[in-house]
Amino acid sequence: MPMSLQQARKLLQHALHTRKFDHLNVRAHGTYLTVYSREEGEEALRVLLLQLGADCFWLNLAGPQGKIQPTPFVGSVSELFPILTGKLAFSLARWH
Repeated sequence: MPMSLQQARKLLQHALHTRKFDHLNVRAHGTYLTVYSREEGEEALRVLLLQLGADCFWLNLAGPQGKIQPTPFVGSVSELFPILTGKLAFSLARWH
């Protein structure tokens, strides 16, 4: 059964907090998930996962000014999570 966007949000939020990325939150909007932090009281976009299909997302990173940087990575949340917390972990690091 395909995962809904809200289920994917809950899965990603739980996985991030399990890995001690407690400073990050996940929000669902239309056809994408955003991972963000709070920096000096402001929301700072970190990651955008665009839903391409039922369980298929395109992973994009956000630069310090929020500009979206595409990546070649596409897959389910479960498939993308090790990439995000591995070779792309710099995008999740605390800024202060």
